[in-house]
Amino acid sequence: VDYFTDTLLRNDRAPASSGEGQNAADFTRQAGSIFSNLLSTGQITDEDKAWLVRQVTAQTGMSETDAQNRVNQTIERVQTVRTEAQRKLDEARKQIDEAKEQASKALEEAKAQALETAEKTKIAGILSAFLLAASALVAAVAAYIGAVHGGRHRDEGRIWSGLAYRR
Repeated sequence: VDYFTDTLLRNDRAPASSGEGQNAADFTRQAGSIFSNLLSTGQITDEDKAWLVRQVTAQTGMSETDAQNRVNQTIERVQTVRTEAQRKLDEARKQIDEAKEQASKALEEAKAQALETAEKTKIAGILSAFLLAASALVAAVAAYIGAVHGGRHRDEGRIWSGLAYRR
C-alpha cells in the first residue's frame, strides 16, 4: 500500500519545506488508509477518489486531469493486486480442498486395508488354533497307541535293543 501511495505522490520538483512535509505525511497516511480499504473491499467511494485527485493536484502541482489519470491508474493497480491475491487465495483453497480429499481417501483406504488385515489375522489365528488343537489330538492318539504297544511289549517281555526286538 505504501508503494502505491508513494507512486501516487511522485514529483519531479525539489523536496517541499518542513511544513509541507507534514502535510504530505498526513496525506500519505490518509491515502494509505483509502488504499487499504480499497485493497480489502475492492471498492472506493467517489468522495475518496475526488479527495485523492485534489490532494495529488496540490502535492505534485500537476493538472487535475493528470492527477485524475494518476489516481485512476493507482486504483486500477490496487484492484489488480487485489484480484491477483483473490485468485491466489482461491487457488490455495482449491489445493487445500484437494489435499483434504486425498487425505480422506487415503484414510479410507488405510481403514479398509486395516480391516482386511485384521480379518486375515483373525482367520489365520483361528486356523492356527485349530491346527494346534488337531496336532495335539494327533499327538495324544500317537501317545495312546505308543503306550498300548509299550504295555503289550512289557507284558510279553520284549526288550528293545536298537532296531530289533528280543525275547
